[in-house]
Amino acid sequence: MATDLPRFTITLPDDVYQSVMRYKEENQISTQSKAIQKLIRIGVDTVEKEKEAANVNQIPVYDPSERALVASWRQANEKDRKTAASALDFEYFQQKEKEA
Repeated sequence: MATDLPRFTITLPDDVYQSVMRYKEENQISTQSKAIQKLIRIGVDTVEKEKEAANVNQIPVYDPSERALVASWRQANEKDRKTAASALDFEYFQQKEKEA
């Protein structure tokens, strides 16, 4: 069936392809293209909602590399945090433990 919609080719790792096929079957979707379109729409809608929530709550939206850095920082001990802060040339303030 001819369409005026844009076309492109993608390559998927086997596990992602299997997940798409499972989604297609579980949701009784007739074609791979329709299944992928629905999954992309779900992903795009989710990202847009996260951005809206972040803007409303003034929560920064991090890209994946920034999230990895934040996670590393949170897992670091005090000595490593001070070293990283010194290397990045910013002042590090040690968190005070909450008083009981």
